Amino acid sequence: MSLERHEMHEQDIGAYVLGALSDEEHTRFVRHLVECPVCRDEVDRLQVAADALPRSVTPLAAPAGLKAAVMGEVQADVREHEPASLGRRLRDRLSRLPAVPARVASATAVVLLVLGLAGGFGLSQITSGDDERTVTASFDTDSVVNGSGNLVISGNDDAGGTLRVHGMPALKRNETYQVWLERDGEVIPKAMFTVSQDGDGLTAVDDLQGADRVMVTKEPAGGARAPSGAPVVTVKL
Repeated sequence: MSLERHEMHEQDIGAYVLGALSDEEHTRFVRHLVECPVCRDEVDRLQVAADALPRSVTPLAAPAGLKAAVMGEVQADVREHEPASLGRRLRDRLSRLPAVPARVASATAVVLLVLGLAGGFGLSQITSGDDERTVTASFDTDSVVNGSGNLVISGNDDAGGTLRVHGMPALKRNETYQVWLERDGEVIPKAMFTVSQDGDGLTAVDDLQGADRVMVTKEPAGGARAPSGAPVVTVKL
């Protein structure tokens, strides 16, 4: 992996942790995570902070009109379609909003921290709700003794999801893990991925609409057109 490719993706780390990337950006970043241990470590580090954000301040009522003012600025930003980072544009616009009372200063600081982490906010995520769901994966205990993982599905099934696994056996140089979808009895080949020395792996799975199962098998490098063995990971949908 080149330094240039890493620098191109590292600005999306915060947005990924916050679930603020568009579907296309999310898929592209997940593929980068598979080959970038630096970004994986940073995602794990920031995830702890992101999970703690809702508990970091005492909930307070926002001043009347604050939500309308912020969303008005967001909608104006969407209409302009500027190429610059949305995170930076939102920070610029928020800085021009009227000052908020001191009693909401701590909550505002949390919002700004979120914006700072996000960097490259996806437009569609700002106006949509969080309808993400997580499905636990099951493992063939003969092949994967200490396996664990899940499939996080973003939005509706059309958007696909992210499969994260842990404790997977290391692969030989001529092997790969391959993802499959089972839909109406048909098995469809999907992404291939490798795992770290610790057995951690991450991959994007697109187009889950109508799928009955997501499966992972061990295949020769380059993948296969049909599974060559029983699944080592299965996610029932």
